[in-house]
Amino acid sequence: MALTRIGLAGLAVMGQNLALNIAEKGFPISVYNRTTSKVDETVQRAKAEGNLPVYGFHDPASFVKSIQKPRVEASKIFQGDYYSTGSPVDKAQLVEDVRQALYASKICSYAQGMNIIKAKSAEKGWGLNLGELARIWKGGCIIRAIFLDRIKKAYDRNPGLASLLVDPEFAQEIMDRQAAWRRVVCLAINNGVSTPGMSASLAYFDSYRRDRLPANLVQAQRDYFGAHTYERVDMPGSFHTEWFKIARNISNN
Repeated sequence: MALTRIGLAGLAVMGQNLALNIAEKGFPISVYNRTTSKVDETVQRAKAEGNLPVYGFHDPASFVKSIQKPRVEASKIFQGDYYSTGSPVDKAQLVEDVRQALYASKICSYAQGMNIIKAKSAEKGWGLNLGELARIWKGGCIIRAIFLDRIKKAYDRNPGLASLLVDPEFAQEIMDRQAAWRRVVCLAINNGVSTPGMSASLAYFDSYRRDRLPANLVQAQRDYFGAHTYERVDMPGSFHTEWFKIARNISNN
C-alpha cells in the first residue's frame, strides 16, 4: 500500500480538481469518496494527465490507513503538561464563547477575501462591484449564506468601504464578540489545542486595528545586524545606534 501525507475525502468536481492539482505539484495524495465510481474516475484522470501520484480507496478504513501519521510520532516526543490555570471550565459558557468566536472569525475571513478581490480588481481595472458580487454568490452552489445579504447591504451603504471590518454594523458585532473570541483562543493555547483559523483571524484583526505595529521593531533589528538605520516617530531622519556598545555597557554594569 502506498503511503501519503495528504488525504482528501470528497471527490465532486472541486475535490477531484484539488486532488489532481496537489498531485501535479508532486505531492502523493490518497483519495476517498462514498460513491466509489468517483474514486475510480479520479484515479483514471490522474493516470491520463501524466500518471500523477493519486491513490484511490473504496473504503474509509483503507483510506485512513494509507495516510502517514507523523503527528503520532511527534506526540510521543512532545509530551508534558501544558500551561493551565486549573480553573474549571463552564461548558455552557465555552460553547457560547466558541459560537461568538467563530462568528467574529467569519467576519474577518470575509473581510480579507473581499479586500483581496478589491485589490486585484483595482490592479486589473475590472471595476468589480463587491456588493453585486456578494449577491451573485448567494445564487451559487457553495457560498449561499444569509451572511452575504448583509455584506451586500454594507457595500450598498458605502461602495468605497475600505473593509467590512469598518462597516458600522460589522464593527459593532466584532466589538461585542472580541472578549469571547480572545477567551477561546487563550484557552486553546493554554491547553495545547491548535486553532489556526481563529488565531490567525484574531491576529489579523489586532493588526488591522493598530496604528502602530510590532513590525516597527524590524527596523531596530536590521540596524543591529547591518547598520541599516531606522526612523523615529518623534523626529524626522535616519538614525543608527551602536547596539553592541550598549549591550557591553549593560553587561559590564
